[in-house]
Amino acid sequence: MVALHKVHVPAIIRFDEAGIMTPTHLKLGECWRRIDQVYEVRRMPFQTGGAGVRYTIRVGKQVGFIMYYLFSEPLQWFIEAEEQTLKSMGVYVAAPEG
Repeated sequence: MVALHKVHVPAIIRFDEAGIMTPTHLKLGECWRRIDQVYEVRRMPFQTGGAGVRYTIRVGKQVGFIMYYLFSEPLQWFIEAEEQTLKSMGVYVAAPEG
């Protein structure tokens, strides 16, 4: 099993007239990236624990996921990825504490 890391990311969200929320941008490392397309939105359990809503998105040529936990206040967006994938996006994983 591949180890995934959860990294919280800032996101810009658009709300439509019906109150449906869609992420439009996310910050990876020091750069804001535009989300070019949202393919799917679904509730599900997360591999790093807990449950929430997962958006399947495309940023440039890369397809991935941005998620948030259900019932969390404030809403915290995050991505789950392997360490090497995160490094290629300019996102670095902090060493575990302890």
